[in-house]
Amino acid sequence: MNLTTVRWLGYAGLIPFFVSALGHLAGLPTRGLGLAYGAVILSFLGGIQWGTALLANFEEADRSRRFIASVLPSLAGWAALILPPPYAQALLLGGFGGQWLYDHKHAFESRWPEGFVELRTHLTLGACLAILLMWL
Repeated sequence: MNLTTVRWLGYAGLIPFFVSALGHLAGLPTRGLGLAYGAVILSFLGGIQWGTALLANFEEADRSRRFIASVLPSLAGWAALILPPPYAQALLLGGFGGQWLYDHKHAFESRWPEGFVELRTHLTLGACLAILLMWL
């Protein structure tokens, strides 16, 4: 796997966050778009755990925990779609932070490529910054 390509694609995924945040700061009605995108991306992050649980050799209890952890971000994202601001932002920030903590804690046993957790850290910080800007 070419981590350079993964990095470019990951950083490109921040574009809708920041376009929405900048539009919101400029007085345009883009906050809802940014929050909806946040819900989609949070769900996507859960999918990383789902795929890891399917492909790696884990004890059955560990695999089950990963499957549960993979669904929670989707549920949080869905709830954020029906909550009004600022509750939606708070839930998304908590979701992104919680998913990062879970991924970081379980990165070694997941055997993800070197540099992936660092990339996830950058992307999580970027997404959270944009969501915070949409709070203003």
